[in-house]
Amino acid sequence: MATLLTSIEKGVCKKLKEKDVEIKNMNRMNRELAERIKQVAIEAQNWHYKAKYNEMGFLGVKFQLHQIKGTLKGDPSSISKK
Repeated sequence: MATLLTSIEKGVCKKLKEKDVEIKNMNRMNRELAERIKQVAIEAQNWHYKAKYNEMGFLGVKFQLHQIKGTLKGDPSSISKK
């Protein structure tokens, strides 16, 4: 009877150690994924800022082209006052 209990105990201890290793690996992967999510979020924010910056540049050029077109057509109201 004692050997049966000892055998069961060894089996349970082995399973507990395996599960402990599995939990540690999952926790490590979770930390790595959380860090990667932070990095991707920062990268996405940077791309957003870059797109907004480029959009503002485009709108500035578009406005300047509009002024030039108006000047070429002889529309004095389109000339900016400097």
